[in-house]
Amino acid sequence: CLLFCCACTKKNQITIQGDIQNAEGQYITISRMNLNELQVIDSVPVHHGKFALALRPEDGEYAFYQLSLRNDNALTTIAKKGDQLRFTIDAQPMVKSYCVTGGHEAELLCELDHQLSLFIDSVQILEQYYYVDIEDDSLRSYINYCYLQIKNHHKEYLKNFICQNPQSLA
Repeated sequence: CLLFCCACTKKNQITIQGDIQNAEGQYITISRMNLNELQVIDSVPVHHGKFALALRPEDGEYAFYQLSLRNDNALTTIAKKGDQLRFTIDAQPMVKSYCVTGGHEAELLCELDHQLSLFIDSVQILEQYYYVDIEDDSLRSYINYCYLQIKNHHKEYLKNFICQNPQSLA
């Protein structure tokens, strides 16, 4: 009977746990993302590099959640009843370093976050070169060419991602 109750409880909740580096003594907050606001649900301390949360969602539908250490250091995930998400995170910054298992939609969103981070990092490097020698027309032209290549690769990645996951909320 006890085993049955435990199994039913896990099916009616979302569990989020993980290992996080560089956040000892801080609190990790989980918020539900609604249309116009973040609704703070809970926060727990990071203890020995670990955290664990359990949520009781209102329904069985997917919802977007934000895990954060501060307003400027957060990541977005997606989950529904029964999901058991397991995160590995470096707190410097969270969105660039995290990995997640235990929920297909959450894993897809993580993949998108990583690809977007690569795109942003590449563009920022090009921007640095652009402003170092802004008077050099040939260099600016080459940087513009590189930017267009990176943008087109990212665009193709997104098109392929959508084609491979047409029903995904990610």
